[in-house]
Parts: sequence; C-alpha cells; structure tokens
Amino acid sequence: MTSLLTACGGGSDDTPPPPPPPSAPSYDTTYTNVQVLGSNVNHATAFDAGPEISSNYLELYFYSDRPGGAGGMDMYVSTRADIADPWGPATNLAILNSTVDDRQPNISSDGLTLIFTSSRVGGHGGLDLYMSTRASLGDPWGAPTNMGNILNTASGEAGPSISDDGLSLYFHSDRASGLGSADLYVSTRAATVDAWGTPINLGATVNSTTFDVAPVIASDGLTLYFHTLRPGGVGAHDIWKTTRASVADPWGTPVALPTPVNSIEPETGPGLSDDWQTLYFASDVGGNRDIWEATP
Repeated sequence: MTSLLTACGGGSDDTPPPPPPPSAPSYDTTYTNVQVLGSNVNHATAFDAGPEISSNYLELYFYSDRPGGAGGMDMYVSTRADIADPWGPATNLAILNSTVDDRQPNISSDGLTLIFTSSRVGGHGGLDLYMSTRASLGDPWGAPTNMGNILNTASGEAGPSISDDGLSLYFHSDRASGLGSADLYVSTRAATVDAWGTPINLGATVNSTTFDVAPVIASDGLTLYFHTLRPGGVGAHDIWKTTRASVADPWGTPVALPTPVNSIEPETGPGLSDDWQTLYFASDVGGNRDIWEATP
C-alpha cells in the first residue's frame, strides 16, 4: 500500500508556527510537574485516554467512551486558536468513528495524515491500523482506509506512532511471534511515497515477556515512550522510555519514568509534543481515567 502522507508541511492557513525544539535531545527531558486537563477534554464519568497533540500544538486528539458517540470507543479532538489558550470543547470525529472501538489516534508531523486503531468489520484481525488523510489543515478528514496486510495481521495491531520524517511507524501487536502478550514493532520505508515494509520486532532489549504497548516516538527519533506491565515501575501499569544516541544506534534498556508521572494507579498511552516539553498521558488517579499533562 502506498501512503498518502506527504513530505512537506500541510495547509495554507495562517496558524502560528510551533516553537522550535530545545537544543537538548529528547532523552535529557525530565518531567517534574503534572496536572489533569480540564472538563473541555475530560468527561466527568467517561474513560478518556490516548492523547496525541498536533505539531502546531493546536489540536489534541484522544479517544473516549463518553455518551453521544457512535459506539464503543470514539475519537475526539479539542482545538485552540493559540498555544497560550486553553483547550476548547472536544468534538467527535464522526467521519472516522464506527459503531465499534476506534482509538489511539496519531497525527503526522504535517498534520495531513491520521493513523488510528479500529476493530470495525472488514479488517484483517480483531484490531487493525487505519489511515485517514486531508488536503490541508483546514479541510475535513477523509473516509478511513485499512493500512493493509503488510502491517495488519489476523492478530491485533494498535497504538500507532509515526516518526517526524514519516519514514518509521511504531505500533504494538499481540502476534504469536512476539516475546510477550504484546510487543512493540516498527515498520520503515525509504520515502513517504513508498509502501510500508515488513514490521520488525524491537527485540528483547525493549520488549518484555509481559505487555508492552502504545509507543510514541519523539520528534528527534531518540526517545521512545510506551506503556508496559513489566515489573520495576512505580505501579502495575507504568510509562517507560527507551533511548538511543542517534537514529542509527540500537535502542537501550528501558527505564520507568519516576513520580510524579507514574503512580501506584495505572498510567497509560503516552503522547508527546514535538518540542518534547509536554508529555500527555492517561491516568486513573482520582478514580476515573483522565488525560493529564507533564512538563519539565
């Protein structure tokens, strides 16, 4: 399958450019401040998770089982006019959602391609990766398409995260060839007009014999955050990271993020801003799964 993801920036609107990334690499960032997002994003009683922020910092995508959706988990987006503004009321991404679970949205750096997870009828397995595109940042999303049998199998594929250059796609899968109940994989391609290659397991250094899911790749390609059930964290469900010195180097041994990001309650589904100054995640702190943000 040939992706419609373009290599250039998207849209001709006058949205402000995002701030430049800091000079320090992403793996040097330590998050020391956390706060839960407000009621425009989080629903009072629903399950809200899988946050993903656009490269211009003006769109926050996530999924929720709040009332009023199409069915199961639905994807939503909250927007703001300026990075200094609060997030606006979340709206349902109706054209992308189905009557079953649609979740874990991930947006390309140019803002023109959205990859997500769905259990809708017509896929290759229980969960598949789907893709939607739009012509510009001001245009609506198009009808989703299945990303094909190179990426998807009869097992489940979920939790996509596309690299800033559009050449690597990270995700998790419970296919039988893995090391645990779910493993992290990466598919690559030489150019954004090329088809995705056969996914490669990230190996025993990164994956455990338990449950490793929901990867998110930093925009510099040097830090990969994910959610895991492996022992050694603060709680049972924690956010961990693996780092590498350059994109040509192998991934190192993962480490758990310390408090205040992780707690004794479950922390899941990380999302990262392109300047890696805000880490979004879901947490059960407070008794309801909500979306939080962490900053240095």
